[in-house]
Amino acid sequence: MKTPSVPVLTAAPQVREQRNAIATVAILTAMLLVVALLTLNGWRTARTHERAVNAALRSYATFAAALYRERVEVLVFQSLTPMRAFASTRVVGRGPDLPPARALYDSVSAAIACKCRTVVAPNYVFRLDLRSGRFESAGDSAVSPDVQRWITSAISAAVKDYTRPQTYASVVNSADRRTRLVHYSVRRDAKGAPAIVYGLESSRASLDSVVFGEALKEAMLQGMVAGDSIPNDTLISVEVRDSLGVSLYRTPTVYAPLHTGKEIIMTQGAVFPLTVALNPAVAPRLLVGGVPRSQLPLLVGLLALTSALVVGAVRLTWRTSALARMRADFTSSVSHELRTPITQIMLFAETIALGRVRTLAEARREARVITEEGRRLLDLIENVLHFARSERYELPINRQLTNLSDLVRQTVADFEPVAATAGVTLKATLEDAVGARIDGPAVQRSLRNVLDNATKYAAVGREAHVGLVLMGARASLWVDDRGPGVPPADRERIWGAFVRLERDMNQATGGSGIGLAVVRDIVVRHGGAVRIEEAPSGGARFIMEFPEASRLGPRAVPNATVRDIGRRA
Repeated sequence: MKTPSVPVLTAAPQVREQRNAIATVAILTAMLLVVALLTLNGWRTARTHERAVNAALRSYATFAAALYRERVEVLVFQSLTPMRAFASTRVVGRGPDLPPARALYDSVSAAIACKCRTVVAPNYVFRLDLRSGRFESAGDSAVSPDVQRWITSAISAAVKDYTRPQTYASVVNSADRRTRLVHYSVRRDAKGAPAIVYGLESSRASLDSVVFGEALKEAMLQGMVAGDSIPNDTLISVEVRDSLGVSLYRTPTVYAPLHTGKEIIMTQGAVFPLTVALNPAVAPRLLVGGVPRSQLPLLVGLLALTSALVVGAVRLTWRTSALARMRADFTSSVSHELRTPITQIMLFAETIALGRVRTLAEARREARVITEEGRRLLDLIENVLHFARSERYELPINRQLTNLSDLVRQTVADFEPVAATAGVTLKATLEDAVGARIDGPAVQRSLRNVLDNATKYAAVGREAHVGLVLMGARASLWVDDRGPGVPPADRERIWGAFVRLERDMNQATGGSGIGLAVVRDIVVRHGGAVRIEEAPSGGARFIMEFPEASRLGPRAVPNATVRDIGRRA
């Protein structure tokens, strides 16, 4: 007898799909590389622009610091008019007969009376006799012994560097926890040796307002921003420290030190480190045309988008390849499943047609085989149709009140010859009169699929156990296969289409790969649930639960019998 051929899917379409997918991934990967190179170049360009902008803004900050330093030095010189009065021979004569500190304070007060805004009022003036160490002062503030000792020690150490052409000198130090700025002038005796020192301490408040604050107003910084008139205290912040690093003056607003310039203010022996910081909000306006906008964010976004496209293409290619393999496996499995019942049907049909049947019993046996194989073939076709319709959401469920106990009992009886062919005995433990609102043919198909799965994995000579029990308002239908079981990690995954366990990859268990997927779809469409547990006697227990179940009374389902339902299946 010639075995009928079943067409199988050729590999050509699958190969073409894989080639097209690989070409798409290759093109997108090339685009990704191009965009990556552009992004790298944009990053380097942005870094170059950033360095150039920072260098230009630091130059602006240094220029502003130089302008401010020059103005401070001018105002310091003007503010020490009283100190220049000390150096005048008209006020202080030469020789041993020199005036006391009070007379000098009165002379300084007369110089301040001009109300010149750049003159800093002293806290006090003092007279120090280097020969006797006598210290006397006059003014608004008393001089503590600690300050007197500091002035005496500091000036005695510094006076040796005082030169004759020098009008005055300055010392800065912290005494009694305050930073003090003291200016002094030296008078010599007839032999030219330092004899008397006259000096004053500048008022910090007056120094801040008359010198540092005024210099910030008068420094010519407005021209740095083209076309705008911005106050200096909005453009820059200033901090002046003494030689010990203690802050001597600081603007109320101190900007972040992103672009700073540093200078040294020199005042006759005293040095003041100066730091000027540009306002970050105004700094870009100092550059002609502003800070160039970087294209790096755009390129990074394009790179991210291209990367996402490549990843998506790779995943799509992988899924396409997986679907192609699944389609090929499905076609191969279905072809094999179709070949077996068709071969059996043709074999026994030809035996009857050729008159090789000797007795009526043999004819009935062969007819029964043809019937069972035909039902098996019909089950396979219905599974494929159900799966295809469920994928397109075109499968309605027609639920009616049905005697589930009779339905399961008849389905098991119809499946017994198939199980016997596989060497498996079916055993049923069913509660009577269990009813539920179900689609009878669909539930029969589900149970046959589970029974078919059980006969494939149960060992030869063993039995598969079918059970039905009413649990409240739910009917629980289960099948124990007493096979190798299903690992807990795979008990949810195995309900998917075309899923096989790793241990079964090399075993010829057959099947279309959609049987359990059809079972889950039918049960879920009924509002029920499926799950797998370990069977009490070993193997796996496949459980299907249906809602809206109850115990049926007499004549609860008068118009439908199990055979009627079977005929509609």
